Amino acid sequence: MVADGKKQADPRFSRLENLDETLQDAFVAGRINLPAANTLVGLSPGTQRRVARWLDQNPDRRIGSRHARRLIKAQLEGVRLDRNGIEHVLERPHAKDDDREYVHIPMSSLPQGLTRRQAQAWVERAIKAYRED
Repeated sequence: MVADGKKQADPRFSRLENLDETLQDAFVAGRINLPAANTLVGLSPGTQRRVARWLDQNPDRRIGSRHARRLIKAQLEGVRLDRNGIEHVLERPHAKDDDREYVHIPMSSLPQGLTRRQAQAWVERAIKAYRED
């Protein structure tokens, strides 16, 4: 970016220089998104290298911001983030086919005057319309 004739760095990328080289490579390769990379800066350099090694050993996995926050939280709670600890923290929840996921939507965010049954039908139509786009 250029402002008033001076080159300015994009603030979203400013923390990446504090990221370990191995995780910088994972970021460049698209294995870590930008918010996650900015969060992972909070890990110690050794833990950053272990996370990068874990990514190398699991080529089908990526780290997003939610997983990065979970890693930081685990480190703050004293979890040892070795290979097994990282795997435990980043473990994917395995949803069963018959499990339903519920989302609470406040009635105040829906059109006024709907009964609960009408509101549920309205939300289901909205979800169906969203999926068809």
